[in-house]
Amino acid sequence: MAFPKEPAGANAAIQTVEIDSSVSVDGVTDEKEEIERRQVRILNRQGAAMLAAEKQRADAIQRNYRNYDEAMVAAYVDIHRKATW
Repeated sequence: MAFPKEPAGANAAIQTVEIDSSVSVDGVTDEKEEIERRQVRILNRQGAAMLAAEKQRADAIQRNYRNYDEAMVAAYVDIHRKATW
């Protein structure tokens, strides 16, 4: 439906306009910036996961050393106990 004093094809041109999907709702952020933000979030999550894994690894190493130390102390005590009896 054309308004008065408009050319006949004016509405047809408006109906074929497409919205650019690379612009966000606020009209400022483009697709590249959104992809970069997503990549940063992914890297942050991976960093946190790697930190947690390293902490678990360090805890396991510490437990192994503690077990080793306890075994060495027990062996030392056992050797001295046998030597003094």
